[in-house]
Amino acid sequence: MKILCEELTFDTTKSIELVNITNKVKDFIKKSKITSGLMTIASLHTTLSIIINEDEPGLRKDFATAQKMLQHYKKFMRILEHNKLDNNAAAHLSSGIIGSSANVIIKNGKPVFGKWQNVFMYELDGPRKSRKVCFQIIGK
Repeated sequence: MKILCEELTFDTTKSIELVNITNKVKDFIKKSKITSGLMTIASLHTTLSIIINEDEPGLRKDFATAQKMLQHYKKFMRILEHNKLDNNAAAHLSSGIIGSSANVIIKNGKPVFGKWQNVFMYELDGPRKSRKVCFQIIGK
């Protein structure tokens, strides 16, 4: 059994953004030479989520629209305690609900994805420099 871990750094350019990192995931699996195992992709930030979803332009816009609606719902935003400190409580809450990591099965040296599945970093409080994501594979 082997365990490999690598930390990657990405910049985001928008306040809310989906960054497709599927090719980075595939590259890491190929480089690892692991043929059977499990890969975890984990955000190292409290306002950056990792999701697996479809890479379709309309859906990308829908993710951003939904997050912006939450951030701009004034009655809700006024009662959030964290907004008194950083004014980004919606990003923290969303990340907590969405999750900060995802797992990918590795079979025959390749990730197991459904037809439309891709791996994304979901920026919730950008733009930001040096967003860190950890890739770890356990397998043989």
